[in-house]
Amino acid sequence: MQRINRVLKALFAFPFTWGVLAALLVAEWGFLWWFEPPLPMTLLVVVLGMVLLVMWPVLFLRSEMFQRLYSQMPYETEIDNLEEILASCPEAFKAPALHTVTLVDQVRQEFEHNPFEQDLDGILLNLVNLGKNHLQLHSRSQTFGTVQQKQEMELLLQKQVEAVEASLNSLQAFSGNLTLLEVDPAAGEGMGSELAIINEELQKAVREV
Repeated sequence: MQRINRVLKALFAFPFTWGVLAALLVAEWGFLWWFEPPLPMTLLVVVLGMVLLVMWPVLFLRSEMFQRLYSQMPYETEIDNLEEILASCPEAFKAPALHTVTLVDQVRQEFEHNPFEQDLDGILLNLVNLGKNHLQLHSRSQTFGTVQQKQEMELLLQKQVEAVEASLNSLQAFSGNLTLLEVDPAAGEGMGSELAIINEELQKAVREV
């Protein structure tokens, strides 16, 4: 789903997309207004316009410009795998992590032009790394080690769960405070530091293993 959203974002961020759409609308309207063709011809012109409209995204997706725009979107490959990684994690870790992903998406949808895009991407990337780490550690704790080693691994797993839960709580508070940006744009600087702290805590949880 995230891949589709980013492809659409790249498509509509490209100025020529709007130019093509405007040109097609003007051309069709001008033809129909000037020539006043009979109904069969009118339908043919409309269908032709729809075909051309569909062809534009296909051509754009094969262009070098799309590749450049798409490659500039940070962490794309890793983040696309996030939901798949979380689906394999234990429920205690998966539930708060998925809630965090959902909340990040909500923040993006509600505040599309917010200045925190890179920090939000950082949270998702850190969840990718922590999710992989959690999966490996959980698998290891089930099959290897002495009783004491298993206990130590379980403790680390619990710390990772707590780190994700804390990040979710902090992100919920951050989301609630975003409305302050509409009243006081200067508040954004301090709010950016809140996201930085979330990322630092997630990175710390990864490094502890």
